[in-house]
Amino acid sequence: MNENPEIQTAIDEEHLRLLAIGYKISAGITILYSLIGLLYMFMGIFASIMTKHSGQTPDFPIGWFFGIFGFSFFVISIVFALLQFSAAKRLEQRRSKTFCTVIAALNCIGIPYHTILGVFTLVVLTRKSIVKLFETNGGAIG
Repeated sequence: MNENPEIQTAIDEEHLRLLAIGYKISAGITILYSLIGLLYMFMGIFASIMTKHSGQTPDFPIGWFFGIFGFSFFVISIVFALLQFSAAKRLEQRRSKTFCTVIAALNCIGIPYHTILGVFTLVVLTRKSIVKLFETNGGAIG
């Protein structure tokens, strides 16, 4: 930690700005990955329609499985992307430290890139100077 508080504040501000940019990029990538879920959903719908038109009754409705799996993947990915955008906004505003910490911990699930962003966020948010910065801008929780 730097001895000069002005320099440390500038460093903290820059780290939070870079983390916010990282969360926006991560959310954009998550939205792109969510399109894979739509692909699976449409594959499932297509398989169900083709099975229905062929007159065969499969033992396991694979079309329904693909459709439900794809739609679930899409919805979960979009929700996670929205949470990441929200974390980026809250990092920029220096508020809701607890929310940002939870999203950083959830980011650690996404290996390898999301994990790197999550770990960096957790390291930065545990600094005493960052905690003070969040407390002066509306509290650590709200």
